[in-house]
Amino acid sequence: MKNQLVRAIAKDKAHYRSMHPDVIAQGNAVNEGSKRNLTNKKMDPVEARRKIQREEGRSEAMQYFKSIEKNKLTWMILLINDKE
Repeated sequence: MKNQLVRAIAKDKAHYRSMHPDVIAQGNAVNEGSKRNLTNKKMDPVEARRKIQREEGRSEAMQYFKSIEKNKLTWMILLINDKE
């Protein structure tokens, strides 16, 4: 078994180094620089038109499926109606 005192001293030193203000500032700067910017401030007209079409298509699809849900026909109903 390793010496517990040596491990405790090393742990304290590592904690002290990581809590130093310069180290924290450097870590924050690196984190800010490495983040991806997924928001596009400038959108070209073609991309804007595609986005609008995509949103319209989604809303039309949702309306279509909601209307189907209201007038839901099952296969069993179709089979029964064919027999009559």
